Amino acid sequence: METVQQHVCCGMRPELCHSINAEMRLMILDAGVLRTQMLYRNDVFARHAASEKDVNKSYQHAGYRQYTLIHHGRLGLGVRRPVPSCCTWDIRDTFPDPDEFYVPYEPSW
Repeated sequence: METVQQHVCCGMRPELCHSINAEMRLMILDAGVLRTQMLYRNDVFARHAASEKDVNKSYQHAGYRQYTLIHHGRLGLGVRRPVPSCCTWDIRDTFPDPDEFYVPYEPSW
C-alpha cells in the first residue's frame, strides 16, 4: 500500500481475517449487491450512473463503502476509516482497474 494509513491489517488471526470471511464474499465482493447499493445511492443523491468505462472503479468504491458500513456503521460527513489492506486488495483483485490506477486513502482532517 502507498501510505502508512493504508497499510493497516484487520487485526484478526489469519484464519479469521476479514478478507476470507463469508460476509466479505456475500456483501462486499458480490457485483449484484454492489450494483443494488449503487442504484440506491444514485437514487437518493440524484446522481447519474457511472459510464461503462468506469464500472470497475464504481464497484471498487461501492465495495469500500460497503465494508465501512458493515464494520463501522454510518460515519457521517467527512469521517473516514481506512479499509484494511487485505480487504482492499480483495476488492481491487475482484474489480481491477485496467490501467492499474488506484486512488490512495485520504484521511479526514
